[in-house]
Amino acid sequence: MGSKRVLLKSGWQTINIGDITHTPGTLAAFEAWIPDVELWLWPAAPLDRGAQEMIQRRFPDVRIVYGSMDEYGRPVDSDLAEAFDRCDLFVSGSGASMGQPQAVAQWSEHTEGKPWGVFGVSLSPIGNREPEIDPRAPKFLSQAAFTLCRETTSLALARDAGVESPILDLGYDGTFQFDISDDASAEAYLQSAGLSVDRYICVIPRLRWTPYYQIRSQPPTSTDLSREQESQEHRESDLAAVRQAMITFVRETGLQVLVCPEMIHEIRLGKDVLVDPLPRDVRQNVVLREEYWLPDEARSVYSRACGVVSLEMHSPIIAATVATPAVHIRQPTDTPKGQMWRDVGFGDWLFDVETVTSDALSSIMISFANSLADHREYVRVAHRRAVEHTKANVGRIVDAVW
Repeated sequence: MGSKRVLLKSGWQTINIGDITHTPGTLAAFEAWIPDVELWLWPAAPLDRGAQEMIQRRFPDVRIVYGSMDEYGRPVDSDLAEAFDRCDLFVSGSGASMGQPQAVAQWSEHTEGKPWGVFGVSLSPIGNREPEIDPRAPKFLSQAAFTLCRETTSLALARDAGVESPILDLGYDGTFQFDISDDASAEAYLQSAGLSVDRYICVIPRLRWTPYYQIRSQPPTSTDLSREQESQEHRESDLAAVRQAMITFVRETGLQVLVCPEMIHEIRLGKDVLVDPLPRDVRQNVVLREEYWLPDEARSVYSRACGVVSLEMHSPIIAATVATPAVHIRQPTDTPKGQMWRDVGFGDWLFDVETVTSDALSSIMISFANSLADHREYVRVAHRRAVEHTKANVGRIVDAVW
């Protein structure tokens, strides 16, 4: 058994393959670079849809514990109580917020001040048109042993707000270390869909707001309805340039396009806005992925593509782990996470949805196909830099905690 024990709080949801990849990516970083480590995982939500099985195949020794806390902040479940007693370090994993304040408070109170930190987070709340730090963050994060922001926008916000965490630095999203593939499922899918290796590009759509109330079959709140209205108002305009770029790409290269989801509701979105309106000569070269998937299969499919174009952030990162070039198009309702693409060295492949043109997109898509080997090497080098940066940060955490 390891002499160093880490409890990772992660696994926010499974309706988004990006939210799934945070967890195994962070576990992979800790496994690789914390000597003699014993890893424990406290999922924030059930790891359903096959996510837990995928993680356990890759990390058979990781202890997965579920549980809640009582009114006094004590673990109710014996497995979670054991994790609190035995683990030396609590880590709030990558995500769209500053961490898990309630879980951290429970950890600190129950363990009498054992260290904790946040690993690869954004600090500006979802939906802010201009980045602004959560007002609770400075006091909260100043108590952390380390605060690793997943992009430089959040890092600047933390520094300007006076966060005094001993380690305050850029620390990329855990997805950059995601290393699980499912080649057998990918190859079977490509054969059934009539897609050939290096002869297709993947396109992932997105709405400005995720319709969680629809996905979870809940009554909508007034905020839900307002956000749904905004999403519908911009649905066509946000995706028109992407659709036209697909048309140009197919007509000029003769290659194919796979429209696929990062989130579970994007299958229907891709069909309605990207696929169904296409002219007949283009439509025959476009495949719609009609089933949601796990990120290991997505990774294998991306690895065989000549590129990825995505309004979601994490499919480009997954693509980078297999040296596939990717464009990210960010929306004004996003967190600052899109800045990661510039930070890691892909600024020429980062666009804002309100200004991107179909000509710019199609030009890059065609260049991916025509110079794939060169683009793959460029991505490989940039991804390696990101991984080495994460390795150095994990080393600093080890020095600080142990």
